[in-house]
Amino acid sequence: RVTITGPLAMAGKQGTVVGPALDDAFSVRFDSGSVFNIQVHNIQGSGIAPPAAAASYAAPAATTSYAAPAATAAPTASGDDELEFQPGQKVEIMGPPAMAGKRGEVIGPALDSAFAVRFESGSVFNIETGNIRALSMAMA
Repeated sequence: RVTITGPLAMAGKQGTVVGPALDDAFSVRFDSGSVFNIQVHNIQGSGIAPPAAAASYAAPAATTSYAAPAATAAPTASGDDELEFQPGQKVEIMGPPAMAGKRGEVIGPALDSAFAVRFESGSVFNIETGNIRALSMAMA
């Protein structure tokens, strides 16, 4: 288990490291089931100092979103693989329980078997494919 030191909205929360993520980050699963990509310097005991810009952290603007940035995978060069969900497609989230029923828009493929989904709040999460349901045009 790890303890998160930042950003401020997540400071003190604990979770389990799921694996590496892009840009010197690790995917951390919290007790709610949500998985966020947390920068290494925001994991207590990592021994990594925050970048100079983060060290002089100022209070965020009211419109700032604290969602972890979604790591998107590079498109396949072969063109043979058709994506299960397309960028711009409207979807509903089936799980984890804390997000079930929320609707969003697919940004693109993410690491492993997940897609980056942007919600109305502007937050972007990587959601496993099995937890995404495409909305028909009538429902979107």
